[in-house]
Order: sequence, then C-alpha cells, then structure tokens
Amino acid sequence: MKGFLRDNPSAKLPMTGTPTETAVMKVLNAMREAEGMKKVNNAFVELLVARKIFNPADNVNKFVTGGVAEDVMTELIVNLGFETKNVAATETVIDIKVDIPDDAGAKQTVGISLKNSGSITQQPILENYRGESRADIRNLPPTLIVYTEVLAKRARIVYIDHDIIKLAYPDLTDAQFNTTVYNKKEEGDKQSSLSFRSGFLSGFVPRLPEAYVVTAVYPDVLPATESKSITLLALEYVRSAIEKGRRDGSGGP
Repeated sequence: MKGFLRDNPSAKLPMTGTPTETAVMKVLNAMREAEGMKKVNNAFVELLVARKIFNPADNVNKFVTGGVAEDVMTELIVNLGFETKNVAATETVIDIKVDIPDDAGAKQTVGISLKNSGSITQQPILENYRGESRADIRNLPPTLIVYTEVLAKRARIVYIDHDIIKLAYPDLTDAQFNTTVYNKKEEGDKQSSLSFRSGFLSGFVPRLPEAYVVTAVYPDVLPATESKSITLLALEYVRSAIEKGRRDGSGGP
C-alpha cells in the first residue's frame, strides 16, 4: 500500500478503519437516507440564503456565515438523531461534540471541527492561534468542510481527518508532512494561524473515499433577499430596543 500510494499520487484512498472514522460514518450515512437528505438539502438552503444576506466577502460578515453554519450543522445532526452540542464558544479547535452510539449501544463522543467554504480552491483557517504565534502543529481533528460552491452550483459536506491525510503520504517525515499539507513555514518559524497549503484541497478531496462526501441537491431557486451588514442590522435592533424603552417607560432618554 505504501508504494502504491507513493507512486500514484492521485489514486483513490481506502477507508482508514479507525474508531473515529467508523463513528462519523454513522452520521454521514444518516444524512444519505431519504429523510436525512431532505434535512441536508434544507440545511443548505439556509446556508446559501445566509451567504446571500450576509455576504462573506464583506469582512464584517465573515463570522456571521461561519456562526450560522455552526448552528445549522448542529441542528441538522440533532435532527438526524444524534445528541450534539455546539462548543465553539469554549473550545479552540472543536466546534461541536456529537454522541454517536456504537453497535453495542455505547456512546462515543466525537469532537468535530466545522469549516464553511465557498469553493474547493479556498483554504479555510484550521486553527487561529489567537495572536500567539506557534511553531508546532497538532493533528487535524475530525473535520467536516461544508461547501456552498455558488459558481459551481455544488453543495456538499466533506469529511477529512489526520489519519486519511497521513495515509496519502506514508513515507514523509513529520516535517515533510507539515510543509506538504499545511501552510507551514520553515521548521522552527512561528505563525499566527494555520490552514491547508494553497491548492491542497482541490487535489486531495477527489481522492477521498466516496463515503467521506455527502452531496446535496443544489437549489434551482433561492428566495429573493436583500443584502445586509450585520453591524447595521445590530444597530437597527439597538435603536428599536431604545425606542421601545421610551414608549413603555422602561428606560432611555
């Protein structure tokens, strides 16, 4: 297998067979069932409309579309029958924790990172070091990349983790692996955030096992919406609250 993967860099990868992969596949398989796909398709309508209203090209809206994606995915997985908590506010890498029963009925809690992306050519930030530069890279956690590719009219959820990437590069040292996969600077250099290397995902995602990808129906028509700035929308709400306070006498000059 090592020689095959080394000599065939575009070959389809096999499943890793890890307990985490097995657990996550139960969630993805639930998405593929008839009722599950209806819920997945509806989730993507919500995500696409959110991107229309709060254009992520405007810096002020970037965190809105990411936050909406976290909530939509949390609700989707809950509606598929898995107990799920959104922990993005308290965790640095993990966004949701999902309780997934094994075949014996015991629950395995899997922490999953969620990434929202508008194109496979984009490289989402995997970890923000919050202003503190770091030289080390920790293993990529179980990750779901939610693709809302407007130009390609493609909507899909892609699973990826450290084990499947490592399987593709079995002969690399840790240092070689990091510079091949990530935007890692020279060994020992520090950086403030981590993402995949430019162009990595567009070449790697097609190699993933088919079970790692859930493709939704891209909607033919989306509701007509007006583009908004989240800060102006928040200001409207503030002013409305002040005006309400003046009218009912609960406060405000």
